[in-house]
Amino acid sequence: MTIRGTREQRVDEQSCSFINREFSYGSFERTVRLPGGVKPEEVKACYRDGVLELTMPVPEESKSRKVTIQAETSKR
Repeated sequence: MTIRGTREQRVDEQSCSFINREFSYGSFERTVRLPGGVKPEEVKACYRDGVLELTMPVPEESKSRKVTIQAETSKR
């Protein structure tokens, strides 16, 4: 999955009393490998307050299984 975006340069008109100020801006791109079995059409994205949140269902083959084990008692 590849995420692309652009950070725009912000200018604070009100507070110009800074000594040093650094912000990165411009285009960016990040590529993330999805776990096997994830269906790209089921991935949901939400961008809020500067945070990108990706949500995807766990593939069936990755879900844990519950196995019942019956313990036998030894007769001594």
